[in-house]
Amino acid sequence: MSDLGFVRTNVLPISVSQALVLSPVSNTPQNAEGSPPASAAAPNPGSGGYAKKVVTGSIWMIANTVASRVGSFVSQIFLAWWLTKSDFGVVGIALAISGVAAVLRDGGVRQILLKRHSEHDRLLGPCFWMAMGFNSVLAVLLTVAAFPLSRLYNDSRLIPMLAIIGWSIPLGTIGGILLTKLTADMRYRENASVITSSAMVRYVSSVVFAYFGLGPLSFVLPNVLCALTENTLTLYYSNNRPWRLAPHVNEWWSLFLSSRWALLASLGIAGMNQGSSGMIGLAAPLEVVGIYTFAYLIVVQIGILLSTNINWVLVPVFTRLAEDEQRKRAAVLRTLRQVSLIATFVSLGLAATYRPLESLVWHERWAASILPVQIMGAGYAINVLLCISLAVQQARGQFRAWGVGLLLLAAGTMLSAYLGTLLGKPELDNAIFLALHSRSFWPYVAERIWISSVYIALVTASFGVCASLIHLTVALKPLGVGRREVIKNALIVWSIGLLAGALTIAIDSLVDAPFRNILAQWVGNRAGVSIAEFLLFGANGLFFTGVYAILVRTVVPDALTEAIQMFPARLRAPAASIFRIDIETAPHATEPKAAPDPG
Repeated sequence: MSDLGFVRTNVLPISVSQALVLSPVSNTPQNAEGSPPASAAAPNPGSGGYAKKVVTGSIWMIANTVASRVGSFVSQIFLAWWLTKSDFGVVGIALAISGVAAVLRDGGVRQILLKRHSEHDRLLGPCFWMAMGFNSVLAVLLTVAAFPLSRLYNDSRLIPMLAIIGWSIPLGTIGGILLTKLTADMRYRENASVITSSAMVRYVSSVVFAYFGLGPLSFVLPNVLCALTENTLTLYYSNNRPWRLAPHVNEWWSLFLSSRWALLASLGIAGMNQGSSGMIGLAAPLEVVGIYTFAYLIVVQIGILLSTNINWVLVPVFTRLAEDEQRKRAAVLRTLRQVSLIATFVSLGLAATYRPLESLVWHERWAASILPVQIMGAGYAINVLLCISLAVQQARGQFRAWGVGLLLLAAGTMLSAYLGTLLGKPELDNAIFLALHSRSFWPYVAERIWISSVYIALVTASFGVCASLIHLTVALKPLGVGRREVIKNALIVWSIGLLAGALTIAIDSLVDAPFRNILAQWVGNRAGVSIAEFLLFGANGLFFTGVYAILVRTVVPDALTEAIQMFPARLRAPAASIFRIDIETAPHATEPKAAPDPG
């Protein structure tokens, strides 16, 4: 999950300071009005210094994201072995509660520092002390609220978890403020070093805590270590000592007001990422919450890889094209086509290969997450497209629409999760009632828990697809992009991915059991199953890739041509040869196309 200051993205294990990025919405640094930092967002194209720094910064951001995702997945493998579904459930509820409260972390001052780079000498003191004040109040509120909330959710483990999460927020104030200053100063290498080091401390310590049996506390205890790590490294890289500066309390209110839309947007991000777990916990056992939380964490690994780096590039580009609506429109349509191609391939590819992956890594311990991951992965290919419409709104200065839209998306996501829970609740309640009278019904309860998670995945994924398409249509309409174009560029590629994914999953379901039995007879049951699942994982991936590539080449060759034209020069010709595309005669991807009827 992400830093509430819109600086970084990390996933498992989760902290409140990282609770807002597990969605297609990227938390690329934003300024006080919601746009990219003035120091880095819109460099003069002719300015070699700025351009070089932006390119270098993008490379460091991508490297950090990849390293974090690898560390996150490795740690999740171990955590899923040592923690139960109930543990994941209570973590999801704790983050849902703390995520909403932590929206006010730092009082929005990080965005102010990013925007007013030239005023850092004057603002650093007031921003630091205002952040420390806000964070201390949040810590007290979370600690006090932990007691009634633990009774509401009937789990006393929430009390220490919320207290640790709460007090880690003011503990990390120094690191958070100085890390933001490193970003504003375009010191991307140092920024990435701090973020990556903190992430590695989080992943390693969480696995160690889980190994020693600390359960869900394994997710939140690393917050303290990460805060100390970030404090130490940012103080090492920075000469600033903000606690020595005057607080200037009279400026706090105006500083808070200047970041209101960014705060509203972050509230929406918190609701989209974390609110669903809290809503599910109101009407379902922790095991159901745990399955949903686990499945969501698997799926959004893909979203973070895509949306973080896409947003890092899109907002500056769209901002520079602000005065040229025709070029911006062409750029948006190209981006929509290319992101659809990539997001569909990655998200549906995950859905197609997850069953053998789960069996290989967790030996069906998390088999209940297979259908939810496949359903949510299928829908997530469309959800990722939100990064385009949100980037357009920020580039056009539509900060109110940006914030309000995210808030509405959050409300809909939470309500859809609760609706899905209610749809599966009658069967689950009946199973629990029967089990209370006879232990022989407990397997039936486990099955109903699994089915309840499928209901939730279906409803939330359906809402996500519909809401994302509506948001895209509304946000892109001012550019002259009609709903027909949105549907054409998003849904055609998505339909191709759904077909390729469905074929892959269908064939996998037919050959899985026979193939495992054959290998089990040859090399023994345990080794045979592992080898079979490894081979099926690779075969599913190759089959899905082949079918997807053939369908894309046949149905949307222009989008594939555009994608190949953006390859590095040394890869362009081989890729064109494989797909039998003549890139010499094809229209270049940068040529704006005539605006069709918006429909």
